Amino acid sequence: RISNFYMLPKLHKCQRLIEIINETNTEYIKITEKLDIEGRPIVAGPIYHTSKISEMLHIILEPALSFIPHILKDSFDFINRSETACAEKTLLSSCDIKSLYTNIKHDVFMKAIEYWIEKLRYNIPLLSRFTKAFILEGLSIILKYNYFYINFSYFHHIKGTAMGTKFAVVGSNLTVTFFEEKMFAILPQIYPKHFVDFFIRNYFRFLDDIFHKWLDDFDIEPFYRLINDLEPDLKLIFENLTSSLHINIEF
Repeated sequence: RISNFYMLPKLHKCQRLIEIINETNTEYIKITEKLDIEGRPIVAGPIYHTSKISEMLHIILEPALSFIPHILKDSFDFINRSETACAEKTLLSSCDIKSLYTNIKHDVFMKAIEYWIEKLRYNIPLLSRFTKAFILEGLSIILKYNYFYINFSYFHHIKGTAMGTKFAVVGSNLTVTFFEEKMFAILPQIYPKHFVDFFIRNYFRFLDDIFHKWLDDFDIEPFYRLINDLEPDLKLIFENLTSSLHINIEF
């Protein structure tokens, strides 16, 4: 059956709605004004043509995430792995990757997954059972044959991956990490080694949400330029550096 397209409202990102909730003591709230609420696009196809191969690739490649130290599992993992004490000049920052699933080009997706297959295939027994060509061909099918239905019309999704197919989370995660590996390799050309070690040790990501620490002695602008130049289609929205930060990891 063809996939269906729909939007999930991001109520938690509507500042005016949050203000209304905080100003109200009743159990129910009647909204009388127009609110600017963003939507999260979902292409749901649990019995779509590619759903089974998508689930299979998810199972094959998901163990790869356990070999990436800065990937978080949930909020508790973040708390357990964060350093409890900070130096006096330590600053905190969070970052969001805008529209991660729908902004990754297909060729970039393929290149990143091929990189991780070659790097980890002998570390993951299940991954070593399949050829690289088989996995990449399956991924190509998922990306290319991505059709959905809305308002009595059919559309072909030509960029990114459907935010609803099983493989999207693992695939997007590995693709971002592909660029983070490059970022970690370039950082020593810009900053001294002791700071790079500190940064990598305090850099964490959960899907499209990034948290990192920074030392006030170093200019952060070269880092912003570096991370945004690695892949122009991955747009990162940084919070201001601050001494205190509220972190909300959804899982």
